[in-house]
Formats: sequence, structure tokens, C-alpha cells
Amino acid sequence: MPLSSRQNQEQRRKAKTKSKPKEQSTRFFLRAIDVYESALERFPLSFDVAYNKLVPRCPSLPNGTPLRRKQATGLAAQIPSPLLDLLRTALESHRKALSLQQDNADALFHHASNTAQVLNVIAEHLTNVRNPAEAARSEAASLLEEAVQLFQRCLAIQEFQLANSQNQVDPTTGVDSRVEDQSPSNTSGPSGDDAEEEQWASIVEPVTTDILLDTAVAHLETLITFYGIAPTSSQAWIEEYAYDFLRNKVGPYAQATNRHDEASLVRASLITTLAETSYKTGRIDAQTYEQELHSAFPASLDLSNNPHSLCERAEALTTMATIISPPSTTPLSAEAVQQLQHLRWRALTSALSDLTTASAHTAAEHVARIHLARGDTELLRAQLGRGPHALAVAASNAPTLVKNGAVYYRGAKGVARNEGEEEEAREAVVKEAVAAKLCGEGSLWKELVDAESGVVMRIVEEMRDEGMVDEEWDLEG
Repeated sequence: MPLSSRQNQEQRRKAKTKSKPKEQSTRFFLRAIDVYESALERFPLSFDVAYNKLVPRCPSLPNGTPLRRKQATGLAAQIPSPLLDLLRTALESHRKALSLQQDNADALFHHASNTAQVLNVIAEHLTNVRNPAEAARSEAASLLEEAVQLFQRCLAIQEFQLANSQNQVDPTTGVDSRVEDQSPSNTSGPSGDDAEEEQWASIVEPVTTDILLDTAVAHLETLITFYGIAPTSSQAWIEEYAYDFLRNKVGPYAQATNRHDEASLVRASLITTLAETSYKTGRIDAQTYEQELHSAFPASLDLSNNPHSLCERAEALTTMATIISPPSTTPLSAEAVQQLQHLRWRALTSALSDLTTASAHTAAEHVARIHLARGDTELLRAQLGRGPHALAVAASNAPTLVKNGAVYYRGAKGVARNEGEEEEAREAVVKEAVAAKLCGEGSLWKELVDAESGVVMRIVEEMRDEGMVDEEWDLEG
């Protein structure tokens, strides 16, 4: 099935599903999977059946939002099986479909993209916990390496097909010499039952430089994710390969298609990821880290109309502010500590500005999560005014910052409830109660602790880990 047709069909299906009760939608969803599984038993070599079977396997998977992907919502949350099992089944379906069309660049690209998405989500699901086990990290790295190899295969086939098609075009007429006369034959066609059989055709999208850039960008994005989880011994070659790929593939394709901003954004993602790892491993200091982020997002790169990229920059700034906190084991001079705290304040203030701009944009997605991030950022700024390394500007403004955070959490709660995003709504409720408690209003907090102590404690632990509340904070507040 051509991608464009499948996308249109999926959009119509989603529009219909949205108006139906969730229970009815789930029954149809599971029924579709059963039908495709039965068809695949009868026709194990059918590419169309294998492809269509995997489509309903991955509904509402977490998209590539930079605001820390959470558990899948929508129909996926209604399926009576663990998310990880659902993802693994989807992965096997993708692998099956891929095995049936090894040399079709169009099919390989779409399946490589979809498979890479599933591989990325599985990898994150395995590692998006506190102190992930080494076995989980190893499996995640293996899955991401598989995704990288898929994109390498895909790009090689596409480059060959583009070069081949360009060689077949007559330079004087611009006509492809492979095109033959398609006029009807005078011979009589089939009769009887054969004449009434449906005729199937595959529409193969011609390879263009734009498509090469799509593949190259997807490949580099997967490399970046792989770098972040790969063992230290592998990071050097991944870094070298990624920069070479950016320079020799992404750059020229972006130049040829005039899609410079797209190349600049994936370059920014690469630089921020490498800078984070370099700081954690002691290869650069905090000031160099800040300079690297400025290099990743130069003033010439206008993000004002790109809410997704604004959120990416905000997360990069917030990550930096979180991990460069003054060390407790290696004492710094009072002046050095204050410089570090001011750097963190600047980063968080810039992140908040980006998130505010993104939240007001009409094209913004995951708006509830953007508001949650705004609240988180305000609590992080307030925390800079606490403890032995308190920053004066943060300390004097802490009450206002915490109140702002409560307002943003309240906004996230409203948006999430309107959109049916239960996980985000629950998180917003707990964080709003935490902010209120910090302001001295503990009634909402007490109600939550009495009703859902387990959920509250999980979210509070995450807030402690990310530095939004003191280490001593517990269910007693």
C-alpha cells in the first residue's frame, strides 16, 4: 500500500475513532490485529498483509517530543498487554515485512523509519527508569545499532537508484529512456472468472534528493540516540562517524534541496548530545558546555516558528543547568560556585522563554507537557535560591517562582484533561499540590497523599531526582 494512501486512511480512521467510545475503539483495534494475523497464516509471504498487520500494532506511540517521552496514551494504553510486549510484537511485524521486500528502496525506507521508531521507543522504555540495569542498556544499544544499520542499507539503495535514474534520462529531452509505450495490446484479454479478478499494482515513489535528505536526517538522529546509550568504548567512533556523516551526506543534501534549517537542527541535536556526554566524562568544563550550546543554536537560526525545536533547545538548556550543579566532593571557591549558579540561572531563564514561546504557538503539540516543563523550570529556578550555594536573585524571587510553577501546572492539568491525557493530568495534579505545599498551602497535598500515596511518591521521587525539590522531601512534605 503506498505510504500516502496509508496515511490518508489512518487519518480517516483516527477521525472516526476519536468520536467513538474507547471500549468500542479498542474492540475494533484488537479485531483488526486478529484478522491480519489470520491472513498472514494463510499468506505468509504477502508483503501487504505483513505491512498492514503492523500498522495497528503501534497506535499513539510516544512521538519524538523533546519533553521526555512518557508512557504511551490513547488506544495503546487500552490494549490488555504490557506496552513493552506490544512494542516487541510490533518490531517482529516490521522485521517480517522487511524480509519480504529486501531490495525495494521505497518500502525499505518507510519500514526502516517505522522500525527505527519502534526500536528507539523500546530502547527508551528499557532505560527510562532510575538506574537502568546493565542488561537493559545493552539490549537498548543493540536495538539502536540495528536501526542504524537499517538506515545505512536504505540510503545506499536510494543513492544507487537516484544515480541510476539520472543516467537513464536523455539530457536533450529530459525523458527517461526506460519509459516504454503503454498503449493497449490488440490481443484479446482474459475471459471468464480471470477477467473479474482484481488487479493489484505497486506505486513506487521515485527517489529524489529530498528523499535522500529525509533518510540521512533519520539516520543521523538514530546515531545521536545510539551515542547517548552506547558503551564508552564505542562513543569515539560513533562521534567521528556522525560528524563525517553530517559533513558528507546531510550537508550536501541540504544544500541541494535548500533545506538548510533542517540540517542545522539535526546538527544542533548532535552538538548538544556530544556536549552533555563530554561534560559528564570530564572532557569539558561548564563554561565550554555553555559555549557548545550557543554554537549548536546560533543567533542566525530562527526558531520562533518552530515550537518543537524551541522545546528541544529548552530541554538542552535545562539538562545543562541540572548536571552542572556545584559538586559536593570537589570543593570550589565561593566565586567559582557563584559563577556556576549564575550560568545555571541564565540557562533556565532562557529555557523558560523558549517554552513560553512554544506553548503559545498554534502549531505546538503536547501542549500539556510544555506547560509541565514550564512549571518544572520555575521550581528549578527557585531551588537555586536554597542551600549553602544560594543565588541571591533566586532566593529573593523564590515565592513568586513557585507560584508561577503552580499556575503552569494548573494550566497543564486543564489542557491534559481536555485532551484525555490521563498520565499528564495526574502528573500535573501532583506537581501543583507540591508547589502549593511549598507556598504553605497543604490541603491539596494532604488529600492526594491520603488518596494516592503510591502515585504521589513516584512523581515526588522523579522531582527529587531532577532537583525540583530538596532531597529530604517525602510524603510529609
